[in-house]
Amino acid sequence: MIWIGSAPDASTNPDFETDVTSGWTFVAGIPATLTRDTSTAASGSASAHVHVPVAGDFNWRVNLNTIGTISIGDGRALSATFWARSSAPRTLPVVVGVAGVGEVARRTVDLTTEWRRHQVELMPRGAGSASLSFFLAGAAGDVWLDDVHF
Repeated sequence: MIWIGSAPDASTNPDFETDVTSGWTFVAGIPATLTRDTSTAASGSASAHVHVPVAGDFNWRVNLNTIGTISIGDGRALSATFWARSSAPRTLPVVVGVAGVGEVARRTVDLTTEWRRHQVELMPRGAGSASLSFFLAGAAGDVWLDDVHF
């Protein structure tokens, strides 16, 4: 894993130790919940837990997004690092978005029922102030996230 701690980070509440709302927005276009879970964590004592009872018609119908942004340039690589697990094997889209432009980069990671650390390299096709999003409506079930950096 490569994480240069002095680099800008759009994630201002990466570990969810006190809550899941500071530094994050949760958008549920279908029934879904976001809670702070103190029964499982990859780092510290809590994680963000998203429950989607029924898969959506589009994976972006439920998304968790950083409120903070970082400045990105067209074709300049950046990365997201995070821990994740799910209630059943599934894929998770990791997306970079720029306000007014939309999605500028996307990668998909495979989740299992065990905590696993991921580092995703993203190559944006645009520039601006970018946020990180996880698109969670692609499958029914549960996803836990922890120690998220962008």
